[in-house]
Amino acid sequence: MGSIGRRSWSRSSSIAVLGVIYVAAAAVGLIVAESLAEGGTLLAGFSADLAATAVVFAASIALNNTSVYDPYWSVAPVPIALWWAMHGAPSPPLEGVIQHSPNAIRFAAVAILLLLWGTRLTANFLRGWPGLMHEDWRYTEYRRFGAVRYWLISLGGLQMMPTLIVFAAMLPVLAVTRMPGNGFWMLDVAAIVVTGGFVLLEAAADEQKRRYRGDGFITTGVWAW
Repeated sequence: MGSIGRRSWSRSSSIAVLGVIYVAAAAVGLIVAESLAEGGTLLAGFSADLAATAVVFAASIALNNTSVYDPYWSVAPVPIALWWAMHGAPSPPLEGVIQHSPNAIRFAAVAILLLLWGTRLTANFLRGWPGLMHEDWRYTEYRRFGAVRYWLISLGGLQMMPTLIVFAAMLPVLAVTRMPGNGFWMLDVAAIVVTGGFVLLEAAADEQKRRYRGDGFITTGVWAW
């Protein structure tokens, strides 16, 4: 990460500002989602995701730092999942068809795994984040194109594109909230084991990389694989 001459921020004040930004983004997203809920939860969730991203982008401009968006990857999925679950299954397309509620146990497993993954990734970001005076060096490189182009790249490539990727990755969670409550399957158990295992693997890899003090790329521990 690199400093680009912005004002000095302490870590504590930076985290506080970041928290306010994401609370505001969540609030705007919720308002948008609720206002569009009758048109379908998929569209409402997607619109809310875009609206929340717009709030984060506006804050990025105000603070002159695209890294404000960095936690979005890990922060957005849980609120989206919970909103979908709270709004239940859509009305059946044919009269007389029984409307099933989401499988509570299956969704609880998904929500817990999402929360564990998101908490780990967000904590890993904050752990190594100097504060708002720093911006990821990869973003800073785009500033050589000039302010207008930089912010267009920031909006389209560095913020909206990841938002679309995250939303697409969340579609299986939407499917879970719409599945009949027909109990747990062995496939559910396998999914929990695999997902939980990868969360632990990521945690171990990040910790080993954080402690690494050698030159070049780390090739020890899980990185040796």
